[in-house]
Amino acid sequence: HAGRGEIAPAARGEGHPRDRRDRGQRFPAKAHAREAPELVAAAKLRRCVAPAGEYGGRGRHADALQWLRQAAAAFPADLPANHPSRSVLHTNIAVAARNLGHLGEALAHAQRADAIDRVALGANHPDRAPTMQGLAVVQWRLGERVTAIATLQDALAVLDAALGPGHPRSALLWRTLAMLQIDAGDLPAARGSVQRADVAMHDAPPAQAGRGRVLNRLCEAELERRAGRFDPAAVAAQAALDAAQALALPNDAALAAQLSALIAIDAGRGE
Repeated sequence: HAGRGEIAPAARGEGHPRDRRDRGQRFPAKAHAREAPELVAAAKLRRCVAPAGEYGGRGRHADALQWLRQAAAAFPADLPANHPSRSVLHTNIAVAARNLGHLGEALAHAQRADAIDRVALGANHPDRAPTMQGLAVVQWRLGERVTAIATLQDALAVLDAALGPGHPRSALLWRTLAMLQIDAGDLPAARGSVQRADVAMHDAPPAQAGRGRVLNRLCEAELERRAGRFDPAAVAAQAALDAAQALALPNDAALAAQLSALIAIDAGRGE
């Protein structure tokens, strides 16, 4: 599943649009003593969150969660309750807890992150979408399928209204929605979501587009496998494998190889 086993981008220091915005405008990397206490506290909080990404990248999710809990406890009063940095912290706690199967804790923090974003950013701000995507994944893991799909659809509506349909930032959401729809057995809807994810990749930056297309083909391969269309599934899985190898993405290549093997097994059973 998209995002599974990973710490959120903000904790890794990469990729999250709000992360870039915060560093450049609200939360400078180096806060000086003369700056407002709020900025100093935010900078400290970001430094505390960063090591959790290293733990998560090594699969040490329990260490990541412990570290993030300590970060949350260290700054109970230094930041306003609805400060954007608190949303980043709650999002990363939710991811770490979800990776450990602590779904109740994950849900509480994902909901808190979304509530903060509503106040700090506004209900229709596009930077809410990644937080809503994380909330939807937790809801799905808890078996709240209808709620999870509705949350993703709301996130897509926010992005479409703010950035226009087919924006590259919507690709992850469409791909996640497709995987949830596949899991729910709604294959026609999933097919449409994969197509929308492909459209969103058209204008993506090269670095994002390459891996995005690999993940889209993996999603397509799983969709065709579930539909019993093993030849198209094999083609999509092979395309994902070739692209992942060309881009030096070993984890994605391994996933594509595993999926290819599973497709071959299923095809053999159907003969």
